[in-house]
Parts: sequence; C-alpha cells; structure tokens
Amino acid sequence: MSGGLLPTQSRKSTVPMAFLSSLLKFAIAASASTSCRSDLERRIGQQLDQAIIEDILIPANLNGNNHCPLYDTDSVLRIFSIFLNLDEDDEEDNHPRDESEMVNDFDILGSPKQSSIIKVSKLLDNYHAEVALDSNLTPSKFIALAELLPDHACMVYDGLYRAVDIFLKVR
Repeated sequence: MSGGLLPTQSRKSTVPMAFLSSLLKFAIAASASTSCRSDLERRIGQQLDQAIIEDILIPANLNGNNHCPLYDTDSVLRIFSIFLNLDEDDEEDNHPRDESEMVNDFDILGSPKQSSIIKVSKLLDNYHAEVALDSNLTPSKFIALAELLPDHACMVYDGLYRAVDIFLKVR
C-alpha cells in the first residue's frame, strides 16, 4: 500500500506525521500486509520527534476479542526502537565511538539529538500514562515500554512514576 504511493523516504519526510499515523491506523484496521505496516512504522519512527500523542495512540485490531489491549503497543515499541536506532545508524556512517562519547552527545544542551530525545522521551511518558489506563495491558508490555529508552535519554522520571501509579490503580 504505502511503498509505491508515498514519496521516497529520507531522514525528514515531506509526508506529514498525522497522515502517516492515519495510514498506519487504517492499515492495521484493514489487516494490511506486514511489509506495508513495517514501512509505515519505519517512516513514523524516522520522524518520531515531530509526533504528538494522538499520532501514536494506535488502536489494536480487536477482531471481536474483548480481552485484547485497546492500543497496539507492539507497533509503538517498534516505532520507538526505529527512532532510537537512527543514532546508531548515524554513528556507523561516521566513525566507531565508545559509549561515553554517545552519552555526551545527549548531554549537550540544545544539540539536535538532545532536543529530539527530550521530545520523544516526553512523548513516551504521555503514551505510557495513556495506555496504563487499559486494564487489558499486560505487565510485560507495560515494563517493555518503561525500559524502552536508554537511561541517558531520561532526564526526569516523573512521567514514568505517574504511569506506574495509574497502571497499579487500574489493576
């Protein structure tokens, strides 16, 4: 579906995030092919720092099952992983670096990587709090979301603590 109809993807796409998100939601609802969904997830992941919470609140394809989670957390986990792997791809293109150098990139206030990771970290906190309200969300999925960002990407943990509190109250 998306492969031949959308422009070739670069780091920053000309296709708006809201449109990509809508396409992915439709692809999931229509049970589109895995390659179609993967392409849309990749495109969203490459510009995740431009997303808002509504873009990543992707409904699960329930297929009549009332015990399924409300949201497709697997897609969101893949989207965030794609975003986080972009930095690794950039480093492979340049030169090998040790972990202390990578952490320092995130420590430079105002750097593009720092501002992007802060935006995505806040986005994940908001997503985490929203999906925590779902009584069908399994603890393992909740934990997978909590462990998604590397330690150096989280400046404060207030959003995570709020999500844990919500998750425990819903149970």
